[in-house]
Amino acid sequence: MRFRNPVEITWHVFLVSVFLSLFSFGRVLLYGFYIPCSLFVYSVLVAICITSEKCRNYWRNNRYVIAASVLMVISVLLSLVQARSLRNIGNAAEIIIYVSMIITIPSILNIYRIVASTWKLVPVYTIGVVALDVLVQNDTPWLQLGDIGSRNVGAFLLVVSSLLSITVAQRENRVYHRILWLLISIILGVLVFHTWSRGGILVLIFSGIVLILVQGKKHIWYTVTAFVLIVAVGFVTMPEGARVRISHIFDFTNRRLGVSIPHSTPYFSPVPIKSPVATRSPATTRSQDDGKGISQPPSVVTPLPPPKSPVYNSNPWRLRALRQGINWLFTHPLSGIGVGNIPPDSMPHNSYILMGAETGVLGLLGFVVIVSMMVIYIFCTRNFPWHPLRDASYVLSVVLILYTLFADMPTWIYFWVFTGIGFSFWSAYKDVLEFRGVLNTRGAKNAFSVLCGKLLYQNCRRYE
Repeated sequence: MRFRNPVEITWHVFLVSVFLSLFSFGRVLLYGFYIPCSLFVYSVLVAICITSEKCRNYWRNNRYVIAASVLMVISVLLSLVQARSLRNIGNAAEIIIYVSMIITIPSILNIYRIVASTWKLVPVYTIGVVALDVLVQNDTPWLQLGDIGSRNVGAFLLVVSSLLSITVAQRENRVYHRILWLLISIILGVLVFHTWSRGGILVLIFSGIVLILVQGKKHIWYTVTAFVLIVAVGFVTMPEGARVRISHIFDFTNRRLGVSIPHSTPYFSPVPIKSPVATRSPATTRSQDDGKGISQPPSVVTPLPPPKSPVYNSNPWRLRALRQGINWLFTHPLSGIGVGNIPPDSMPHNSYILMGAETGVLGLLGFVVIVSMMVIYIFCTRNFPWHPLRDASYVLSVVLILYTLFADMPTWIYFWVFTGIGFSFWSAYKDVLEFRGVLNTRGAKNAFSVLCGKLLYQNCRRYE
């Protein structure tokens, strides 16, 4: 694949640096290269957007996403009232940069025609991360994709790349190219079962079913074959610990799951430790109670145990963290408790509660609007002509929406990058519809911009 312009090269340098952020390499590459490099490259992309008249026109046609992003930025700035250190200011700046990506990335990808190369190279980059993970050999028995990430992040990247590979196969004309992409999809999909991520496995299955339901008749057998092989091979090769975790997905009792794992740590101790400072290093302690009424739940992180430690059920801990997050939202509705003030062992594993707890009602509202735009795009295009771009947009949107329910997505740079990519896919699909004459400019603007109400329904039905 050839890159056609310097902007495309700059974008892929940024995308590669985002994938490399999963690895620390002794923290030298992460802090000495990745952060300065990625921020510099992203600042170049932002400068290109600001100076481009086409990008500014694109922003005018996507004003609802812009408004939601501005609302989130305002809420993050208001949350600085609860700032306790420079680290809180840094966390707030990080979230602002992440939010800006859903404005910058779609405009760059659509204006400079980078959608196609991104569509193809995301699975390739994921394969490179898997290969690099094998070389690094982290100490966990599950596939984590990097030594500073988590199995949920690894599962997210694998699910997205696996399903996108299926949509790439649909647009290939040569049979052996289709077979190659389907094999890539099967391999990446099977690896999801080896991440031990219960949410990742469920999202893969549900999103695969959605992809089959929206398929065009010409390519449905490719998708069905790949999906059946992914599920069958995945369940057959799934490790014992992953099977036990799946079987206890609705178990909220605080007990062991009865399986031993070599060279690993328990997820969370069943007996909470009362002193959060004694069991965490200062580098990982994000905040302490400063007398402002922000109650912190007790830490549940334990020191490294000896090998062959039993796996514990994390559901009770997640339930407690959810309740605490809801309590923070109701006690600090305007400013939240501040970005970065939730300890790592008290993250709610729900994006909406996380945004509400840290940034208040305004941040929660902006985040809900951004996610709702994906739902609206799916609803508006449910009866539009089939195209591989529509399937790719559906897949990416469904995966992102589902992951917001049980993961702290706003803290992941990958969520914001792929949200921007998802919006660029929808815009590219709209361009395809306009080129085919399915939508005129006014109809497309309405169908892809109106948020809710009777007008949305009328515009969708008008072009069915």
